[in-house]
Amino acid sequence: MDSITANNLERNGTVEELDAQRAARDAVMEIPAFPELLTRLTRVFGPGPERDMIHQLVYWFSKPKIQDRWTVYLTRKNWRDQRGLNRKQVDKGRARLEAHPSGVVKEKMGPYKRIHYRIDWVKLADVLGLEIPLKGVPMDDFDALDDFDEEDLRTPLKRVPKPSDSPLGAAGSSAPPTRTTRPIYMPRTLQMGVDHPT
Repeated sequence: MDSITANNLERNGTVEELDAQRAARDAVMEIPAFPELLTRLTRVFGPGPERDMIHQLVYWFSKPKIQDRWTVYLTRKNWRDQRGLNRKQVDKGRARLEAHPSGVVKEKMGPYKRIHYRIDWVKLADVLGLEIPLKGVPMDDFDALDDFDEEDLRTPLKRVPKPSDSPLGAAGSSAPPTRTTRPIYMPRTLQMGVDHPT
């Protein structure tokens, strides 16, 4: 057993847990960073600094030099330079990630004001709704998914009118009433019928 494998086992526990972390990491890395991963993270964490922090951490872990590492450290200056997050936003994002029930990101204080971040890839894949293929287990043909159309999975942006709804503007509809008075922004002299001298 080489030193990298021994170090990974020390941090991740058993061989099965290590394989699960790697499989989940590979599944997350297959998602295109823009816009798909950012959209999924927004659905889970909202449009705040915690979403940007996880997105940046996933980006850093996708780098070839960091693929074999399980932690990465960033300072407040790094966050400002890379994502434009100021000190308050970084502190707020860290607090929200720590309080989030999923426990996706863990952090540890290091020397020189460096904070070492670690992503629990299995929890992140679970939160994003990804299916993690296990090595050695054949995947099925996804015959159950053939019945779905992409249109069925999309939610409409606005409320779809029902056939029983009355047309807009009709009595009993939810449309705003039509205006019978003059607009407020019209000059008073024009409202009284007097021409405005030019």
